[in-house]
Amino acid sequence: MKIMISISLALCVGVAAERPIRPLIHNSAAKDSVILERGTFIDSRDGKNYKTIRIGSQVWMAENLNYVTANSWCYANKASKCAKWGRLYVWQAARSACPSGWHLPSDEEWSVLDSIPAKGLRTQSWNGTNVTGFDALPGGYRYRDGSFYNGGELAFFWSSSDDVVPGAWGRELVAARKSLIRMGYHKPGGFSVRCLKDRPERDLKAIEALSCAPELLVHPIGEWDR
Repeated sequence: MKIMISISLALCVGVAAERPIRPLIHNSAAKDSVILERGTFIDSRDGKNYKTIRIGSQVWMAENLNYVTANSWCYANKASKCAKWGRLYVWQAARSACPSGWHLPSDEEWSVLDSIPAKGLRTQSWNGTNVTGFDALPGGYRYRDGSFYNGGELAFFWSSSDDVVPGAWGRELVAARKSLIRMGYHKPGGFSVRCLKDRPERDLKAIEALSCAPELLVHPIGEWDR
């Protein structure tokens, strides 16, 4: 399914960029448009079928990963929670949990979503509008002592980047906050994993050829961030 949304795109021409590209940044002068494209993916390792969503140039799994590895758990050790929210992984397990052709997104890759209002990422059942199709659910987290917290209330996601004290960068999604929260978390904690599809090398080279960061706004026709 393809969904048309309004989008703002500032084009830049020149030599390689010297600052990170963050394609989803608010710009009220929306003149162009892109397509949010829904799809599916079957994990050949266990046959599980995942919804996917293309947001701008990124293709995300639109569900939390539910692949069994060492050092991963269902919330409260209940299989029904895995079916609903996916598994919770320590950071080391999360790094290699995604299937071939997909990967644990870096902090920079997560930053593409940081400017999107949080309710545009959350499901309608979690007081969101979900206009992006990201389908975020409150899977909670597992503390390193084996206890579980905030299931049904908060969502926590790992990134692959660990250049922060106390451990690795992640994202937190709270119903009361207007955007994703970027924080450093202890690696033994159990968080959800959202896999991001690998990008062809030719696409990466095209991005590096830009002299400044394009500003791309995912903003539906009809206001979503009030």
